[in-house]
Amino acid sequence: MKKQFKFFAILLFSVTFGITYAQLPDGSIAPDFTVTDINGNSYRLYELLDSGYTVIIDFSATWCGPCWSYHESGDLETLWDEHGPAGATGVSVNTTDDIFVMMIESSSNTNLADIQGTGGNTQGDWTAGTNFPIVNDDNVSNLYEVTYFPTVYTVCPNKLLTETGAYSATYHYQLASECSPIVEGINVAILSTVSSLYSGCSNTASGSIEVTIQNSGTDNSSLGIISIAVVADGDTLAVEDYNASNLAQFATDEITFNNLQTDAESYSIVITTVDNNLADNLASGTIEYSNNETNQFVTVKLLTDAYGGETYVEIKDENDNVIWFEGNEEIAGNYNTEQLTPPTDPTNPLSNNTEYSWQVDLPSTGCFSFTIGDYYGDGLNSSIYTDGGPDGNWSVDDNNGVVITQIAEPNFGGSDETVFNNNSLGDSTISIDKNQNVASLSLYPNPVNSVGELRFNLTQASSVGLEVVDLLGKVMLSKNVSLNAGQQNIRFDVANLPNGVYLAKLSVNDKVSVEKFTIMK
Repeated sequence: MKKQFKFFAILLFSVTFGITYAQLPDGSIAPDFTVTDINGNSYRLYELLDSGYTVIIDFSATWCGPCWSYHESGDLETLWDEHGPAGATGVSVNTTDDIFVMMIESSSNTNLADIQGTGGNTQGDWTAGTNFPIVNDDNVSNLYEVTYFPTVYTVCPNKLLTETGAYSATYHYQLASECSPIVEGINVAILSTVSSLYSGCSNTASGSIEVTIQNSGTDNSSLGIISIAVVADGDTLAVEDYNASNLAQFATDEITFNNLQTDAESYSIVITTVDNNLADNLASGTIEYSNNETNQFVTVKLLTDAYGGETYVEIKDENDNVIWFEGNEEIAGNYNTEQLTPPTDPTNPLSNNTEYSWQVDLPSTGCFSFTIGDYYGDGLNSSIYTDGGPDGNWSVDDNNGVVITQIAEPNFGGSDETVFNNNSLGDSTISIDKNQNVASLSLYPNPVNSVGELRFNLTQASSVGLEVVDLLGKVMLSKNVSLNAGQQNIRFDVANLPNGVYLAKLSVNDKVSVEKFTIMK
């Protein structure tokens, strides 16, 4: 219940400290610190990270009700038990030995008695049943610019931090498993790519791709000039020569490739210069094209999650004019704030956990865009805060009631969008020459331990091929099946493949969609 925790914690915290929003942004280098827990044991953050641990830091206060609720949930204790340091008190003999948890009591007006539950400024005994270190030190929270309780950070071994919040043990470990590995020697890695390649309703996608790189090796980079390329369908769209000589250990940088154009359905970012780990020299993504068509109107269907007031939906025409909207228009375009209380909606707020259906008449033929925005920035994914559910969802149906596009995953972040054509005059030239027979492609779970599953929707009966390919292009396994139209799930067994990064390539009528995934056993 991270959102509710934050709301009440800000109110409590503001009594003494005031409300600010200076939290360290995700992707920051975590400041180093050394602390001593209430039992006299000392810990240095960077030593833990250098030992390969992902560190979960819970900044809390003994008087904070939401902090106590999260503490009582036992999620951090479960993380410590199942994944904590081998041989430590309370850690299972079957531990994965890759997580370190600590609670830092960060209020300046509390003491050891409050932590032990005997003081006058506490919710209870924080030590009871707790085996991970508890630290009484408000200096670290100042270093991390903590502005509300609880604030929970995940710090990866490469020293990058993310505010992960009061999540379950399972979800915390999933996030920790996505940390980039540390490589001996020199290694420049692709951390992430963000694509704005967008086709609208045309045959060509255009826009930019932003690439974040990091020196994730144990040594400072001395590679000099490295080459980073954008490749699509075998064609090199752009190449950037980047001077990596001054990229210190764990430092990051961003490279933007502008004015890209392609009619490919996927792209790859490749560091062509050889370093000590080729596995993180490649990243890929898909490019969405629309051949969604309707006649005169569409039906927008929405199930709100537990935070309906954060949601706004709209449809625009090809001239960017809003022709229809519902929800909290006060937050239109103001998405992904990570702030809890959106501006007050004066007209038509949406209720929580409620189904809506709107028929939208389209005023003209041509291309239209549908956008759903979330003020906080977690999409319709409230289940991670509300003990399992329910999440929301959305879809857009054509004039025959057939779904032409729908939500791919509840946690779509600040916004989700799609485009479609209104072909109300029957003009067949409006359809585009893209054989997009696959919709809503996703891969679960990721990372994969033994069996993975590709989930997708076929718009028509097709022969489907699946290949799992390593980053050097070697086909590790393949299968072919004939499937009817509708929702599909193809399972594939990778138990005999080594750990690493792979591509799942789904082929339908000579068109290929790609999902990147990791095997981790």
